[in-house]
Order: sequence, then C-alpha cells, then structure tokens
Amino acid sequence: MATRRRIRSTFVQSGGGGGAPPTTGNLAVGPHYGNPLDHTDPDKGEHQVNVTPEMDVVELVNESSVLVAPVMDSVELVNDSSVLVAPAMDTVDLANDSSVLVALTQSAEVVFNDLSVQVAPEMDAVAATYNALSVRSEITGSVLGPPFWQASENATVAGASVTSLAVPIPASAVVGDLLLLFAGCKRTAAQGPDIITGWTSFGQLATPGNTIAVLSYWRVVDGTEGPTVTVPIAGVGGATHIVASCHRINAQHATTPVHVSATATVNTADLDPDPDSPSVTTSGGTPNARVFAVLVHDHAASSQSHTPAAGHVERTDIQVSDGVTFCGMHVQERVFAATGATGAVNHDCTEGVGTDGRMTRVAIAPGTLTIT
Repeated sequence: MATRRRIRSTFVQSGGGGGAPPTTGNLAVGPHYGNPLDHTDPDKGEHQVNVTPEMDVVELVNESSVLVAPVMDSVELVNDSSVLVAPAMDTVDLANDSSVLVALTQSAEVVFNDLSVQVAPEMDAVAATYNALSVRSEITGSVLGPPFWQASENATVAGASVTSLAVPIPASAVVGDLLLLFAGCKRTAAQGPDIITGWTSFGQLATPGNTIAVLSYWRVVDGTEGPTVTVPIAGVGGATHIVASCHRINAQHATTPVHVSATATVNTADLDPDPDSPSVTTSGGTPNARVFAVLVHDHAASSQSHTPAAGHVERTDIQVSDGVTFCGMHVQERVFAATGATGAVNHDCTEGVGTDGRMTRVAIAPGTLTIT
C-alpha cells in the first residue's frame, strides 16, 4: 500500500487562557511515514495525533480524536466524534456526536443522529437509522405532569338558518390523544348545539332569554373520528351564527380526562362587557390540571376581540358575522399546579357595552405520557 503521509487536522484550540494560540503541532507517527510533519498553522492551535504503520489517511475535523491501528484505509471524524477501530477495516464515517466501537473484518460502518453502535466481526454494514432492521435506536420513558396542549382548529359559519358546522380535527392528532371541542351559536329561540355520536358532551346547552347557546364535547382519538367533526344545531329554523374550536391534548388521564367543569351566563342587562368564566375546584389526585376558560359572546353590530387574563395562554379568538351582527369565541387556558378552587377568570373584550354570553370552564386531569 502506498503511503501518502498526509495528516489534515482542523482542531479548535483546547487550551484556556488569553493571548495568542500556540503555533506548533505535535505529531507522533510510526514506521512508513518518514519524517514527522511540522504543523505551524497559527489559527488552529495545538494538535496531537497518534498513528501507526500502513495507514493511508487520517482526517480530523471539529475537535475530534482518533486512535487507529494498522491496515486501515481511512477514518473520517465529524462534529466532536471519537472512534476506536481495529485492523482490516475499510471505512468508518461518524457524524453528529456519535461514537462507535468496531471489531475486525468489517467493511463499512455508518453512524448518525447521536446513535451509538457496537458491532461484531465479519459484519458487512450497519446503518443506524430509526427504522433499520439491523440496529434500532429507541428511547422509552414516561412523563408525569400536566396534560400538554398541542394544536387547535377553528371554524365559523353564519347565515339566515344554519343547521350545522364541520370543524377540522387537528391533523397531528394520534391515537390516544384527547380532543376537546367547544361549540356555540347565536339563536333566535330554542336552537343550540346538539349531541354528536362518538363524543361525550358536557356543559349546559342553552339558557332561556339568552341569545347564546353552548355545548362542549370530548373524545379520545381511536382512528375512526375522521378529518372533521360536524356540530349539529337542534331546534327549528337553525342558528344565525355558529363558532367552534377543536383542541388536541395529550398526557391526559387515561379514563377520566375531564375532571370537573362549570358554566355561567351573562346577559345584556348585566351591563358586563368583560365576562368571567366560573371557578372550578380540582380535588384528589389532580394537581397539574390544565384548565380551559371558554366564552361565546354576542358582539352585537360591531367586530370585537378579547385579551387573555394574566398567566393564561390564548388559544382561540374568532368571530363571524351574518352581515348584521357578530358572534365570537374566546378560549384561554393555564396549568394549576395545586388542587383546589381556580377562581374565576376574566375575558377582557373590546366591547364597550354588556351583551349576552355563555362561559364554560373545564379542568383536564393529568396522566402519564409514554415516549417510545
């Protein structure tokens, strides 16, 4: 084998302190290399490489180190990797902080994405990927804490007599996730959101004398829910406005994700433009509940928006108009680390006068999230 006697090293200086970096390299080479090579690159600092006989090339990049034995063609190290190799290996490629221990008579080794592989003699190749049959990297663990809010989808419709609304389900939802659906409508009589097959409903449907009706739903994703869920409107004549918001959550309690809920009503006569969602009280083993506050609001003849309360995250602020009046929905949430009463929470609206509204508060109980 012809010896090219080339060592390319781009180590970053490892020494501390100020001042100019060292300007000499330190190379120890074995037989077949001839004279040591002097390295005097002032920008690279001090380097040290140990090589043994009959090695063609050693390439070191980005603070890597290598110990190699005879009869190796090349070793390439990238991004803080290290390798120990034995004789008669053709190539080792390392990337992204990986490490590998390989034995004799191996043809090729490819390691990437922070994986570590140990291989035995006379193996042709190992490709360490997430789905490879030869080597699979797997992390298994559990997380116990508050449920995680992941995504939401909103939908609105308005007209003279609207009888339903199709609401998208977050496309990222997977089996085992919790779906929370909040639906509200503006009505003229006894109309309101109706039950949905396959979903569990909670919260009041409507309040006499109030133009706003609300119903909330939940279900656990099992793969049969489809890409949308249709909110039907019960009652004669349909509604004039429908608003809805579907939220994806995971790490919820496995059997009773909806721990507690409550509803409240505000009327125009109350002269309250900034309604409060009611307090709920968590108990038992439900610290770290994620608590949602929902307002469906009659915005009369003008467009309005809402601001979340301190410590809360706004997830939805939507509205729809039939050309005459508006109806909006505001959703905010936060985690309560301790059990007990959450206290009421305010929905700060730009509306300057009191209008009809319906509020819902719901606490989602925590569970265990398993990561594989």
